[in-house]
Amino acid sequence: MKNDKLKAIFIHIPKCGGTSVEKCLQDFGFSRESHWHKTHDSFLINEKYKNYYTFSFVRNPFDKMVSEYKWFTNSIYKFPIKQVKDFYSGMSFKSFVKNFLNSNYGDRFHRFSYMRMLKPLEQMNFIGRFENFQKDFDLVCKNIGIPQGKLPHTYKTEHKNYIEYYDNETREIVAKKYAQDIEYFGYKFGE
Repeated sequence: MKNDKLKAIFIHIPKCGGTSVEKCLQDFGFSRESHWHKTHDSFLINEKYKNYYTFSFVRNPFDKMVSEYKWFTNSIYKFPIKQVKDFYSGMSFKSFVKNFLNSNYGDRFHRFSYMRMLKPLEQMNFIGRFENFQKDFDLVCKNIGIPQGKLPHTYKTEHKNYIEYYDNETREIVAKKYAQDIEYFGYKFGE
């Protein structure tokens, strides 16, 4: 989403609270170019956006994977492509992790690392954390000059603490796939 008047761009990373942020930003003139999750370097190719305030939110990749699992395997969520819903429906977490990270079923942006989605990182003005969601969103509001508002929790998936879903194998798979994100953002399993 972007707002040319406020000179701000929000990069929506799947399952990191982005839809909730979008709902708040719509009230302040932010528009969605289209519903994609795009790497922000595509904006910076255009000289017009070089001075825009760019921001996003990330989440512990281990927790995010459980949220992806609940999202893709829960029959109450509607997917535009029936084959995607049918493919993941009823899978165990272990099967989901193996299939999700190595298949073409579903939106590929859900599998991208934060490092890929937010490149070049040095040109991001702010990267908030899902773990400090409201506090970090309040800071974004202050920085772009809009009133702070309570974030809705849109598309919340109900699940136990994420550590309860993992065994050694699934933990290793996710740790390897998102190693750069885990290191750069200082995430640890169990936090």
